[in-house]
Amino acid sequence: MTEDELAEAIKAEFARLGLDWERMPFDTVNATTGDDYKRDPSDDPFLAKLRRLAPGATWRDVFDLPAHWDLDDQQTWSVPYHPLGPLDYQALPTGPALLLAWPAAVNDDCLDRMCVRAAAATFHVHAAWWIDVSGPSPERFAFVVLSHDTTDAALADFEAFVATDGEARVCGVHRTGREPYFLETPSNEA
Repeated sequence: MTEDELAEAIKAEFARLGLDWERMPFDTVNATTGDDYKRDPSDDPFLAKLRRLAPGATWRDVFDLPAHWDLDDQQTWSVPYHPLGPLDYQALPTGPALLLAWPAAVNDDCLDRMCVRAAAATFHVHAAWWIDVSGPSPERFAFVVLSHDTTDAALADFEAFVATDGEARVCGVHRTGREPYFLETPSNEA
């Protein structure tokens, strides 16, 4: 089973259970699979769990959702804040975090050079660091965290800057800095 076939099988199971894929809370499929995503998709424990559920199952049966989430109110869909590493914001507020990639042959200095060029272009980089990847890879990856006061427009401008800078590419925005986090365990009292 390929990853695309796995995604289709998961969607089919949601339909069988009577759960609308479009109303799935948060991005729980990505949050649920985590490191398992690297495994053989035909041996996916999440798909096996879905196949064991009976029609009429709820999102709470499918996912281990925090008790304080009201599935009809996205404003309640928060998770605890965890820094991406020691250079990231250690407490809220936090800024956007982007995953960037360079060809594997580049030296360590290219990340610093990109940050210097970003500062010259008036972008406020809070921190940047290389990510250790186990096994061979055709690329090197790094997180770049922008200032906590970065606007959506400035984030888009930074993505465009990286694209035109030419050395790196944006693999994705890992965090916008506007995610709803909670600081302490919310009360389950009504």
